[in-house]
Amino acid sequence: MKQKFTLGILFSFFSLFLFGQADLIVTNNFSVQTTNVSIGNYLTFKFRVRNNGNIVAPKSHTLIYVSPTTNITANSVELTTISTEALAANTETQDINYTYPLPFNCTSGTNYIIIQVDSRNEVVESNEANYYYLPTTITVNSTIVGQQNLPYPIIFIHGLNSDNKTWDNLLIDFQKFYGWSFGGNLNYCLNQSATSTYKYDDYKPRWSDTLSLTAADFYTINFDVDRNGTIHPTSSTTVLSNQAAIVKQGLAVKDAIKYVLKKTGRDKVILVGHSMGGLASREYLQNSSLWQPDNKHHVAKLLTVGTPHGGSNASLSALALITSINGTTPDEHSEAIRDLKTSYFYSLQPGVYLFGGTEDYATMNDILLANFYNVDVNCDGIDNSGVTIQGLNQKSISNTLNYSCIIGDGIIVGDGVVYAANANLKNYYNTLPVDTFIVSALHTALPKQTETIVKGLDESNEYNRSYDIKTSQIYFGNFSTQSQDPSSYPYDYDDYKFSVPQNGVLNIKVYNITLPKCYINLLDSTQNIIYKDSTNGQGYWELNRTLNTGKYYFEVFGNTDAKAWRNPYAFKLSFTPTLPVTLLDFVATLKDNQTFLKWTATNEINTAIFTIEKSINGVEWAAIGNVNAVNMFGINNYNFNDANPNFGINYYRLKMIDKDGKFTYSEVRTVELNKPKNSLFVVAPNPAKGHTTLFSKSIIKNAVIEIYNVEGSLLLKQNATDSYKVDLDISKLPQGFYLVKIIDANNSVNSVKMAVY
Repeated sequence: MKQKFTLGILFSFFSLFLFGQADLIVTNNFSVQTTNVSIGNYLTFKFRVRNNGNIVAPKSHTLIYVSPTTNITANSVELTTISTEALAANTETQDINYTYPLPFNCTSGTNYIIIQVDSRNEVVESNEANYYYLPTTITVNSTIVGQQNLPYPIIFIHGLNSDNKTWDNLLIDFQKFYGWSFGGNLNYCLNQSATSTYKYDDYKPRWSDTLSLTAADFYTINFDVDRNGTIHPTSSTTVLSNQAAIVKQGLAVKDAIKYVLKKTGRDKVILVGHSMGGLASREYLQNSSLWQPDNKHHVAKLLTVGTPHGGSNASLSALALITSINGTTPDEHSEAIRDLKTSYFYSLQPGVYLFGGTEDYATMNDILLANFYNVDVNCDGIDNSGVTIQGLNQKSISNTLNYSCIIGDGIIVGDGVVYAANANLKNYYNTLPVDTFIVSALHTALPKQTETIVKGLDESNEYNRSYDIKTSQIYFGNFSTQSQDPSSYPYDYDDYKFSVPQNGVLNIKVYNITLPKCYINLLDSTQNIIYKDSTNGQGYWELNRTLNTGKYYFEVFGNTDAKAWRNPYAFKLSFTPTLPVTLLDFVATLKDNQTFLKWTATNEINTAIFTIEKSINGVEWAAIGNVNAVNMFGINNYNFNDANPNFGINYYRLKMIDKDGKFTYSEVRTVELNKPKNSLFVVAPNPAKGHTTLFSKSIIKNAVIEIYNVEGSLLLKQNATDSYKVDLDISKLPQGFYLVKIIDANNSVNSVKMAVY
């Protein structure tokens, strides 16, 4: 019996294996926005994933390629990965909207979009072969379009004795992986004169470079330029431009920022500096005299890569000679070597540029056979012998931007050129928020660490340092760890801020979500959450929200994985200003001595209430009721009943009040109620203010006069005897419409309507 039971269990499992499996496919519910796409332009389409199996398919990932063939080959270009929600048997996802710049390594001509479901083999499927879908072919145009995909453009700055080619591998990866575009190179000769004393302003940019800049995602600075403007000169003449004083490099950084801001129209840039390029960035940031004409630095983030914040004395070491980027060795007499010193060999004094001290030969004479070419640290052209210099690490540094440091460690000592401790900016500004990333790589290999640099470029996780974004533009961001210790920061928070210029509707779309669960928050100016949601592996998310004028924060976050950095998400905020409510019709009809009002409205996104106003002369108006607005898209119908119209002409209008208190009026509608021929009572004047008189065709005997408002509340009461008229004191009645009742001794009731203005 036991044997039969065991066999039964095995058979059950075997049956489940054969008959109880998921099967993920891409449905034919596919649409592509355009079939002709230039490299760099957005490829946009939508699709659905379906589970054709008979059991639940767990969460998985879907990978998207563009390929010149109908198969995935070495020539297929991987675009991105999207998270796909868990699917019950015979169900499918909602539309997954996808948008991504076409990478620069795509093959021109006819291509196919290949969508590979379950790309990480997270689902056991009954059919593992039907994993892709080939929709209508697209044509890839080789013409490169430079789009701005990032919140801020990036400027890359190389280090000592180097040039812009430092970043070649990285920039190729950016264009190949992400389709981000290169906007141009800015070249500077930092020692234009041939004299041995190099003044601060002794530099010359190649002005022609600024004419060739395009609005794009990243730019490079190059200091390897000779006095004739030749880039990467081959002559043996010592130029020293790429070994110039760091204060001069800071001046060039200022100039480059100016032109990049002008070309892109953005408000800020991101600076990435390798080695001494990081100090050049700091020189700009920490010297307010270098800032832009509006006295702002316009920097959102500083990422330093192997930067000797604490200096380096390794220029003469064998390793430094071996790893020299352009095959030459640093000039030990140069201004740059002078500025980079942690300490001087002979005096043992700290390096003046970084740590401050006396600017003189006695302190700074560090070379066996000759002195530095120029002891003038601030390069003002003045003999400052004996003058105390404030070091870069003694100067204040802005706490309004983001900082990250990539540190080489584990190769001999540090990265072979810079000690790990010296590469950590936080060691010199311990209260500064700095994300650090440790890489086991040589100094010159650090700029090639694409994954780590992408992580170092991660968006801010603090509201007060969040990136400014505009509506009606697609931006891209990355889910990646923000610290070397992911266990301390399991979630990546990306924060952005934006402004709403007037009341209206905000639409947010987030595309290409790779995380199985992504959280999204919308916060007001005081950083209170006003909306929160999660995607739950849907790959795409959208929100419509009515907002008032003001500043807001948009936040996306989630638990990252090792592959997330490779797959940027995209998002777009669109804003539609609230239009005044539109009345499609407004009708007033009289029936059974009552007025019936009907109206139809649209564009009620910000409408709060309709107030019905009435007049008996078309001049003085009084409110007789309110109707709450539906405040929804589409066409909405309303009605209101005035049970007590006045004899004669009655005028009606609508006061349409928005949530912010602003209002507009409708056109006026009228109805006329004729007096009965046998009317016994008349109020005159009517409308009245302060006092009026009730007239009767016969003597009023032992009657009670009562005055009611439109809600039926008794406001005034007085007695009347043996008279054809009764004076009424209405001075305490507010503006509005009233019913005057005359109740005689036999309890017979007559009434007449009255208006007070």
